[in-house]
Amino acid sequence: MNVMLENALKGIYLEPNSYYISEKKELGFVPLAGHLQASLNEAWLVGREYNLCLWVSSHSPNLDALPFCGSRDSRSVGDIIFLAKNSKREFLELALNNAHLISNSNKRQELKQQLDQLDAGDSPIVLSNNSNWTLGVVPEFIRDEYKGYRSQCLESADSIKDAVADDNIQDNTRQQLESFFKLPSAYTPALSKVAATILDIIRNGNPPVKLETIRKSRKWGDKTPPMAEIKSGIDELIQKELIDGESENGFTVLG
Repeated sequence: MNVMLENALKGIYLEPNSYYISEKKELGFVPLAGHLQASLNEAWLVGREYNLCLWVSSHSPNLDALPFCGSRDSRSVGDIIFLAKNSKREFLELALNNAHLISNSNKRQELKQQLDQLDAGDSPIVLSNNSNWTLGVVPEFIRDEYKGYRSQCLESADSIKDAVADDNIQDNTRQQLESFFKLPSAYTPALSKVAATILDIIRNGNPPVKLETIRKSRKWGDKTPPMAEIKSGIDELIQKELIDGESENGFTVLG
């Protein structure tokens, strides 16, 4: 699946600040597939610092199928949960036999004995590493809550599909997602590549960031644009109310 995803996104580039998509490798743009994996990796490792919860669904018992985890050591950071019914408990048995997953052999034996004695009927069995590896059975009220959540997700997905034909697809899609997840808006309008780079320089600089600092920034790489283009990019950001300031005293990010 990861190979299919990478092939599907091959040749597509993203400007990380503006989320502008391009089919050309332009200045400041990164491969979309790589950016996706890097973002997932950040959410996996330090998501709690941003009050962020990352849920991943996989049909593979092999954790190497989750490349964003980075390494086996980093997997202890996230709460890994295996879910299977009685008829599919070999999926859990594979996990319990994996010394890279559960390094303590006594703990593996303890969990194997618990699994042998467990008859959950039609209820799913859970193997989780929340603080410590434990086995359990999913309560009925949790399953009912999930079914309701899944229906809500499908309804939202249908609404987003209906928006595909709209000229303002990016705005409509984001509004659908924000409404569904109740997220505060942090929408950044599409920017030219020069303006997007300037915004990144100001965001990561020591405000107020002066014009000369912007011009000399290493973020331009080997090709710094002409001053006229830099000033045009600054005007674009000011018009879109993303920055404020002036050349002499410097610029700061708004919001």
